[in-house]
Amino acid sequence: MDCPITAEDAIAEDSALESAFEITVRTLSGQSYELNALSSWTLLKLYAAIRVASGVPECEQRLCVGIALLAGNSETLQTLFATPDGKVEATLVRMVEPNDQFAKTFKNVLKALKRLREILELERDQALGRQHICPLLTAKMRRKEEFLAELQQPLAEVRQQARARAHCAMEVHEKVSVVLGMLELS
Repeated sequence: MDCPITAEDAIAEDSALESAFEITVRTLSGQSYELNALSSWTLLKLYAAIRVASGVPECEQRLCVGIALLAGNSETLQTLFATPDGKVEATLVRMVEPNDQFAKTFKNVLKALKRLREILELERDQALGRQHICPLLTAKMRRKEEFLAELQQPLAEVRQQARARAHCAMEVHEKVSVVLGMLELS
């Protein structure tokens, strides 16, 4: 996702002016960033400033203040933050969109392997019954078994990537649950 404004432009444009908000952005991993922002900034400008400070791309940022998820990229900070002292505490959650192409490819590979295994088992059973009749059929079966064996390593790699992505998603979910639980207690 391309961002309409660069972080450097957003910060340089307003750097000479006095900031209206002191924003503390905390991540789920415990990092903290202090930002000064004008009340006229939009949420997009704030995302750009967070990218400069944290390195997290704007398109992966989700900001929570209290238990509310901030939305409305064109809203000004003055509209979003109603604090008399100008101090805001926000939680940055990094959300990476799943790779749909990866998921489709993974499902297709699994379907193809399952079908190939079914065919191979059927032909093996047939060959065992006719082994003395047709040596060509057993050779064909061996070639298919070799092909299936060659597919096992790429399949194992795809499964490992899928497990890593699922594990990462579970960690994020657990951390968000902990943060939300802490916010409810305060």
